[in-house]
Amino acid sequence: MMSDRTAKPRSCPSFPPPPAITVEEASAVTRSAFGFDSVATPLDGEQDRNFQLVDGEGRHFILKLSNASDRGMIELQNAALDHVAAADPDCIVPRVVRAENGQAFIRVEHDDGSVCFARILTFVHGRAIGELSLGPVQFERIGESIARLDLALSRFKHGAERAAMIWDIRKAPDARPLLRYVKDSEDRDRATRILDAFEQRMEGLSAQRAQFVHHDLNPSNVIALSATQAPSYGFIDFGDIEHAPLISELAIAAAYNVAVEGHPLSAIRAILTGYASVTPLVEEEIELIFTLISVRLVQSLAISHWRAQVTPKNSAYLLRYGNKASSDLARLATLSDEDARTYLSDH
Repeated sequence: MMSDRTAKPRSCPSFPPPPAITVEEASAVTRSAFGFDSVATPLDGEQDRNFQLVDGEGRHFILKLSNASDRGMIELQNAALDHVAAADPDCIVPRVVRAENGQAFIRVEHDDGSVCFARILTFVHGRAIGELSLGPVQFERIGESIARLDLALSRFKHGAERAAMIWDIRKAPDARPLLRYVKDSEDRDRATRILDAFEQRMEGLSAQRAQFVHHDLNPSNVIALSATQAPSYGFIDFGDIEHAPLISELAIAAAYNVAVEGHPLSAIRAILTGYASVTPLVEEEIELIFTLISVRLVQSLAISHWRAQVTPKNSAYLLRYGNKASSDLARLATLSDEDARTYLSDH
């Protein structure tokens, strides 16, 4: 049975739909504003309308069209990508492609008077790690790569103010109203207990070192690069970039890698080992990370099920991690907090 706090939800957040742009319009925007012809193929997206572009020379790009209300976030993302490219040219992230007028994004006006913004990024060639079977060496290299990305972002500053973001791990208790969309009562009860425990530790999280972080390194956004022989990884989709506790970056990335066999935290410990080889973790961060991993999975469970029900046409995309979050939370529930911290401390 759901707790009183979940049974009397606050109003759920709402999002505007992505801009309505056809394939033909996407190609036309690319031609007129960025100066090259291309074949456009639609891609999935949560808030943006996305297309993969292939030009006449076989080069690949990503066209992203965002609602006019997202201008501040577009500017933040582009500035962060430019910063990473300058701070660590070997860190693989998309590069911003300037329009013919030199701008990083352009205004697109529709026949009905509505406005959106278009930008083009270079394509990161490889395979998302969610499509691969990985071992300890690969997970350690992923951890190292995440640490390098965070180092590149460590001196990044930006004055953009963004609206409260539902995926912000510090705002995880805001997911309570969404738990009513989760049909399984055991999932709901487990999620409620995790949020209760997290609220007792939020002050400790706010005291940790903080900087801009990617904030959404799920297995679709971490790319195993195809152009290198040794395991090497790049990162895409900076739509959730946020100034946040550094440990939240690692916890979010780890949450999507609960092992389905053996110890539930085996892959996660390897990620921590790789990360700590570049940027050592402090004791307080290690104390928090198991709680944060569980909290992120609760967010994935609640938000995915909510959005799948309010936008059923996109349910398969939205539930790609929500269903796994249920089984992962069940696996983690077999561990005590102390056992998990001890296991992860031995990295």
